[in-house]
Amino acid sequence: MVLLVVVGVALWLQGSSPSSAEVGDCIKINDVADADIETVDCASPDALYKVAVTQEDDGAQCPSPSYLAYTESGRNELLLCLSLNARTGDCVKLAENTYEKVDCSAPDVTFKVSKVVEGKEAPEECGDAADNALVYPEPPTTICRVPPDATT
Repeated sequence: MVLLVVVGVALWLQGSSPSSAEVGDCIKINDVADADIETVDCASPDALYKVAVTQEDDGAQCPSPSYLAYTESGRNELLLCLSLNARTGDCVKLAENTYEKVDCSAPDVTFKVSKVVEGKEAPEECGDAADNALVYPEPPTTICRVPPDATT
């Protein structure tokens, strides 16, 4: 299942503003319903997404449905295309139309990251899990997803 969620319109955030986020910055989602996000250090456990693409064009779209799309309206419409910031062995669950990193022993784990391939779009490197890969064209990255009980 590929997750594509479009959140946020015309908001004021506490903390770091998404409109100041740059490619490579990491994002923490505080509240999906209120579109409350902030930039955080990429090494933080709360850094669930990384800004992969930014566009300020009305009607712009992310280059792949693997991205989480965040839009903010104001003087110009801002689109942030967010890729999952995951490492091999991370366990993730689907929560409130977004992902959340969880302990792998949690009962509601959606998937485990078996491999992260940076620098190329290569779902074939996921082996039997190729159909479940998250593939990001910018920057080229492939995240291999397996069932939570699979060994990585």
